[in-house]
Amino acid sequence: MPDPIAAAKQKFGHEAGGFPTCHCPASRVSLQEWCDLVRHKPPPDVMRELQARGMSLHDIERAAGGQVNLDYYPVEIDRLPPGMTADDLQQYIRTHPAEFFDHDYAVFNPYGADDAKRWANDPLGTVFNIDMGSPGIGQGYGLGNLDDGSVVASAASNRRWIFSTVWSWGDGNHPVSGNREFGYTDMGNGEVVFYTRAADRLTTNLDAFVNWSTTGVTEAWRAGDHLVDQLRAGPFGAPFIPYPRVGDNQGLPFEVADRLWKGYQSRVAAFVNGHGGSATVGQRTAQRIDWKKIDALCK
Repeated sequence: MPDPIAAAKQKFGHEAGGFPTCHCPASRVSLQEWCDLVRHKPPPDVMRELQARGMSLHDIERAAGGQVNLDYYPVEIDRLPPGMTADDLQQYIRTHPAEFFDHDYAVFNPYGADDAKRWANDPLGTVFNIDMGSPGIGQGYGLGNLDDGSVVASAASNRRWIFSTVWSWGDGNHPVSGNREFGYTDMGNGEVVFYTRAADRLTTNLDAFVNWSTTGVTEAWRAGDHLVDQLRAGPFGAPFIPYPRVGDNQGLPFEVADRLWKGYQSRVAAFVNGHGGSATVGQRTAQRIDWKKIDALCK
């Protein structure tokens, strides 16, 4: 009987349900490689449970944002910690989220007591509340809980899980509509790439406005961080380099998310290195693609 994962690799060039094994920047990967995540939906049982709890899925197709965000944050592991398999590390990350998510930017809490029990055992269908904010600005950007949100575990296996954004009574709308995957790709020869990647759009016109209107705040934030780095380098440190500009679609919602997932990369790598393994933070990539193009491509 043929190996289904090997067959999927041969046909599609990627791990079944994972990121392409070429492990190259997202800009060099066919946009079709994202269609599985763009079109991913929770199974019917999970959808029925959400409805029974008064929650509803944020369909990416119904979001207001004109562009879809496609991002990928890898951690390249040359050697896992002794006695730990890739499945073990994946499970540890899943069951110890506080160790890998920077609480300056987001705090993940099970939505209810039953969700906490479920996440520890059979995670599919677990709902989380995410309290999002930013240092110096505070939770909510002064806009109540507009940037908070809820997610449901809409897929779960030994090698990955997917959070899909939902509307809930406690959090209202999530700022983005879509899916974020946490998983790993076995590259062979003992090398493994852990990653998080997402396909999502800004949910409402208000979210899109907040993103557009806070681009200047993001610019100032990055400029301040860059200046601090230059001062720390001292007169004999690295030569001055202008800070990277953020572009036209990187207001606070996307900037805070970018910092959160960069922190996730750093924490996963630090955990591996601190437990006898060898890991480095890989190249983060993010694209903002016109939704109509992706929608047509992923029919």
